[in-house]
Amino acid sequence: MANFRVPNIPSTYQFVLSDFLGVDYNDTVIDNRRSPNMINFVNNNGFLETRYGHKILINVDNAPINGVWNIDANNDIFVVHCGTNLYEVSSDFQNKVLIRSGLANTKSTGLYLGNKLLILDGIRALVYSKVGDDWIVQNLDEIGYIPRTAIGRGPSGTPTTKYEAPNLCSPYRINEFLSDGTSSVYQLDGESWANETPIVTQLLADGTTGSITNFMFDSTTGKITFAEPPAKSPVDGRDNIFIRFKSNDMTCYINKCKIGILYGYGGNNNRVFVSGNSDFKNVDWFSAINDMTYFSSDDYAVVGVDPIVGYSRTVSGTLVIHKKLSDTDCTVYYRDYNSSNQKQIFPLSSGVKNIGCLTPHCCVNFMNDSLFLSELGVFGLVNNSNNNNEKFAEERSYYIKPLLLNEEHLEKAIAIVNGFRYYLYVNGKIYMADKRFLGSQSLSTSEYQYEWFVFDNMDVTTFFNWNTKLYWGDSKGNLRTFGDDYVDEMGIENGQMVTKTVKPYWESTFIYFDNYRLAKTVRRIFVHHSPIGKSRIQVYSITPDGKSLVTTSEYDALTDNFPKVIQEKDKISKIMCCKVAISNDDESRCSFSNIIMEYRLGGKYRGE
Repeated sequence: MANFRVPNIPSTYQFVLSDFLGVDYNDTVIDNRRSPNMINFVNNNGFLETRYGHKILINVDNAPINGVWNIDANNDIFVVHCGTNLYEVSSDFQNKVLIRSGLANTKSTGLYLGNKLLILDGIRALVYSKVGDDWIVQNLDEIGYIPRTAIGRGPSGTPTTKYEAPNLCSPYRINEFLSDGTSSVYQLDGESWANETPIVTQLLADGTTGSITNFMFDSTTGKITFAEPPAKSPVDGRDNIFIRFKSNDMTCYINKCKIGILYGYGGNNNRVFVSGNSDFKNVDWFSAINDMTYFSSDDYAVVGVDPIVGYSRTVSGTLVIHKKLSDTDCTVYYRDYNSSNQKQIFPLSSGVKNIGCLTPHCCVNFMNDSLFLSELGVFGLVNNSNNNNEKFAEERSYYIKPLLLNEEHLEKAIAIVNGFRYYLYVNGKIYMADKRFLGSQSLSTSEYQYEWFVFDNMDVTTFFNWNTKLYWGDSKGNLRTFGDDYVDEMGIENGQMVTKTVKPYWESTFIYFDNYRLAKTVRRIFVHHSPIGKSRIQVYSITPDGKSLVTTSEYDALTDNFPKVIQEKDKISKIMCCKVAISNDDESRCSFSNIIMEYRLGGKYRGE
């Protein structure tokens, strides 16, 4: 009887790509879950899917949006700095009202404290606040608190008690005198006086005050000569003459400031700290408690020698002052809080010369991770930073660093945090970090990294949040947000809205099928995706011979939400490795969660 030998059926194996993360632009061995080439995808509950398109809500003016701030106390009004103008924009984005002109056409800073919005543009500080029944814009140097700089003052100027320091935001002061009943000449404090008639009031016997107008004022000497000597105080030892006058001694350094932060004793955000004055680049000033209209002439600090770039806060409550990397100064200083003689103070200490900061507009707190942008990428402050700790920051942008550091004018980048996402914009792209995914860069470092996703076709000049949603202004005066489809609105031309389709693209790493010795033949490719509504997905294979379309799957007005699986034969013979790519080029959704490649092993790979 003849013996027949049944040939062996070649074993079939599966290689699975799943649990997708973000990008990795490093020229190293890349985790299969990350992509070396991905654009316009986000991770939504395990699926990579197309980011939404952005929509124009309102065109404010034909100029860049330099700042947007929401004022809840004014019925959800947005204060918008557009070009050189300031507008009120309604919360439904249907109406706009011009409220001030003459601002600098540059990125501005807004700080909200005590129902007042302080706007710093480097020209003249503005305050948007409620006066009577109306919300109006005023110049900070015209509404500043008027301090009582001297009390218990004798007519000649002695004795005197210094009470409140002069206000850098107001040229006015008040001197309180205790009259002797015989002196007619009263000496004001200070060294230079404006040629403006002072206002004089006196304490009366019934406890009220009355005006004195019969006097002469010499603005050269600061002397007031009364026609009759004011009577002695009706209350023994109590000041009874009050003189409000304008001084030339103070300059409002706050006007030229461009950056700031809220900070205070015990970590309370009850003071305004500002800097960025082009004449005093290494100085910062801070306001009184809950009063942005009073910047005492005593409350400032000279911080090193190089310009202050920006501010951050550590989780422990320390204020961090950033500078650029240089040979002449530290890159970071620290302000802490303390008290002395019942006065709150904010002592300054120097840090290290290590990692510099490029821009104040990327210093944000990302869910207790204080991030800033440096010449080496995005870094997070180490919580226990102090002047003895050489390592005050850790890198957070390892996966995007090769691309990010190749961007031109990185110092013009801006950033914001919205929920569990950090958005960094520069040169038409958004680099988005996702807080939900944390991992170590390598086994040799403790620095955790975020997963990063990249969007193109963006135009952002300033970000802002409202009701948990992300918004931004662009270079053409539009306010924008993400919509619910996959089309970007570019603007109106010839009366028509010009749009651009969001085009997502994802590419795998080199897939070696866990074997670097034998040749492989790919038999089938399976893609698990989630087509909701109108959906389309294109699957490609990439080999040394080029890029080939494997299949296209389309759904129109799909009503169920069941995931689908594409199964397609795509025989790729005698390869060492290959790639898979997924994209879409129309206005529908594209999403996927895993890819399975069915393959067989062959003989020893002999090369190309």
